[in-house]
Amino acid sequence: MDGEKNYAKWFLPALIVMAIGIVVWDVAQKNLSQNTLPKATQDSLSKSSGQLEKQIAEAYQKGDWQKAAQMIEDVLKMQPDRNKDMRYSLIQIYLQFNMLTQAKEHLKICFEKLGKVPELLFIEAQISLREGETDKSYQIFQEIVTLEPQFLPARIGMVEISLGKKAFKEALLQIQEIQKKFPDALEQIAHIYLFEADIHFSMEDFEKARLALENFLNIHPNIFGVHRDWIEAACALGQLSEAQKKYQEKWESQDSKERLFYQQLYAMTIPPQKAIDLLEGLLSKDPSPSIRMGLISLWTKEGEYEKAIQSCMEIKGMQDVLEEKRLSWLGHAIYLSGDSAQARKIYTEILANPQAKAHSFSGLINLELLDKNFPVALSHIKELLEDSKNKQDRWNTELLKSRVLYEAGQWEDALSNTQKLLDDIPSGIAVHSHALYKKAQILFAQGKLKEAGEIFAEIAEKKTRANDLRLKSALWHGIALYLQGIDPTVTWEKYRSFGWQNYMTDDRMKLFFELFLGKEKPENTIFLKKMPFLANDICFFLGFYYEMQKNYQKAYENYEEGLQSSKGCDFPWHELTAAKKRVSSFQEK
Repeated sequence: MDGEKNYAKWFLPALIVMAIGIVVWDVAQKNLSQNTLPKATQDSLSKSSGQLEKQIAEAYQKGDWQKAAQMIEDVLKMQPDRNKDMRYSLIQIYLQFNMLTQAKEHLKICFEKLGKVPELLFIEAQISLREGETDKSYQIFQEIVTLEPQFLPARIGMVEISLGKKAFKEALLQIQEIQKKFPDALEQIAHIYLFEADIHFSMEDFEKARLALENFLNIHPNIFGVHRDWIEAACALGQLSEAQKKYQEKWESQDSKERLFYQQLYAMTIPPQKAIDLLEGLLSKDPSPSIRMGLISLWTKEGEYEKAIQSCMEIKGMQDVLEEKRLSWLGHAIYLSGDSAQARKIYTEILANPQAKAHSFSGLINLELLDKNFPVALSHIKELLEDSKNKQDRWNTELLKSRVLYEAGQWEDALSNTQKLLDDIPSGIAVHSHALYKKAQILFAQGKLKEAGEIFAEIAEKKTRANDLRLKSALWHGIALYLQGIDPTVTWEKYRSFGWQNYMTDDRMKLFFELFLGKEKPENTIFLKKMPFLANDICFFLGFYYEMQKNYQKAYENYEEGLQSSKGCDFPWHELTAAKKRVSSFQEK
């Protein structure tokens, strides 16, 4: 393929589409090749080559990939030697459709006619990746770089494979070489900074991860999810106040359109009730679906179900609102409010769209757990795992599987599944902290208090993007010590004086350090019970406080209440059951 050797410019549009896994339409079952040429296509062939290419380009740009592919196939029947432009373009389209057999057939013809040039080798590497032949793909990328060191897409392909193999140091060296050798292309391949951030997150280097995200945002400042990752990095470093200041200054200095964007980000850096007040104020001026979705999440977490349900109803049919996601939030709020039957109807409605299983099954699994239908819950998880689109989806589903096994009392299976997750997930990824917390839960339920306590202590001391787990783990660490007959006072004093407000927007659970140390009244913590994702933990902590005070009746009442409020979160179901039994025996003495 002769011509300009500016590979960064030439190949990046196709590369980026492949790299982020976008498959626009699955037309694998559609017939893109007819035996006879349609009259419209025959007419087009009588026009100039430039006009024909324009028509194909227009179809491609409009997203009508089927039409573009059909036209190219028809052209190749009459002009089979157009390998450099038409056949090559057709291969790219087939790759986007994941129609690998057709792509390979045309690639073979190109190799025969043009030889093993970098562009074609790159396609061969992409096909090998799709077929799961990672090592072969990596070798092809290396061959390309040897043939043509300036072929940037091959270098990025090597980075992606190294990342997939968790060869983080190797991937980082590859990224640094790209940044050094291709400074003029970095704006075109800004996603390389996201790869770099992922590596640093995985290796628990949150400062470098934050810097990589800033480099990306300097090029693309309006990507909300990257700002969210930056905030999480700042929180992991204990620099929440810096994030608050940054986004407050941003929204105060922007015009009206940009202001809303930064106000919503600022809301992510402040305590939940303040965030609700801010977003409700914004909603009164701008009924944007994004504001409503932010509020629905916060209202649900704060136990304000009626507001969440009403808002879910109001955004139906609004532009940019994914119906399956709206129904998922609605079902969850209704489920937490106590109407399981109606929630099940909503989740079943989502299943009308086979592509939306994930939005339905997580809710259905909660319902099956509530009814103790563990085999059904596990069957849903099996389907979710089969539909997992990436590692993050699979990890989250495997963690959910551990929860089901834990609640079913299958502790050895739960422990084995969780340990496999921990072995697979890099330690700096948030879900790793959740899996570690799950392991501590299981060990605690098994009565292995020393091991559980050590893991809770590890999480409490660990820099992580899941800072809510740090505070909860700090509380459970002290409880594990107490139940072993060890005085937890020094431990609780240490955690009490820790600057939780620098790491998390919601540090209200720290009140329990005060309670356990006799510096707070139990009635001042009861308001926290309204939060569904913490209600059973809070009931346990209150029951545990009364148990320490030898007020076994009050302890029993709180443990029982915790068992009745376990809809939002699994832990500590078994611990509440065991504690209730324990204080019952004390009452009988």
